[in-house]
Amino acid sequence: SEDPFQPGWLMVDLVSVTIHTILMLVLLLPVGLLLVYNLNMYAEYSALPDDQLLSFDDFDSASWRVFDKLQHLPLYALLIIIFEFFYAFVCIYELVTYYATQEFPFDPKKILAERRGWRRAGIFLFYACTLVVIGFICAIFILLLVWAILAAVINPNIYLPYCAASGTFITFVSAQFSELSKNFRKIVMAVRKQIQGNFVKGLKASLEQMNNMKSQLEQAAHNLPGGGGFFAV
Repeated sequence: SEDPFQPGWLMVDLVSVTIHTILMLVLLLPVGLLLVYNLNMYAEYSALPDDQLLSFDDFDSASWRVFDKLQHLPLYALLIIIFEFFYAFVCIYELVTYYATQEFPFDPKKILAERRGWRRAGIFLFYACTLVVIGFICAIFILLLVWAILAAVINPNIYLPYCAASGTFITFVSAQFSELSKNFRKIVMAVRKQIQGNFVKGLKASLEQMNNMKSQLEQAAHNLPGGGGFFAV
């Protein structure tokens, strides 16, 4: 078990929590890239004026115009941007409050205790936003696989290799998921057998100790004057 009082524990804990928060923030990168890519595709075929459309050229040549075009973005794009900033704020808030609520010297019972009140609300928002981002990324990836398969019907000369790759990937993932499910069931059965075996061994040991104690008590009772009648039943 980890000793919170050992030298350097605070630095190790700080690094681990910082890395964890950075990894959570990295989840926002594919969401932002997909949003910009979608807006760029929309700008290529839209009839709206250029000052109301966001494309890759704005980031290359006129990055200062990006903020001016935010007011012309669709509602879904604005909602995604607001959610990204909110998720980043929740990640930083959780990291700051994690150490702001610590007490010195460290008490392992308080560190491992259940969070309550506003600390619990922050943790709930943190994991809820993380699940939303992961679900969004998975949904986009599944949608890309579906469109890769459907595009082969429209133009098989170009999209047939993508369709074959998508089908191969889906088959591979299905097979691996089935194998993981079997291994998980095997692990659960092995753990259950181990627990049952340990429980039976402990029960047998307890019964043996009780029998030994009974034998010792019977022997002690027989050694007493007039004893033996109590255990004769």
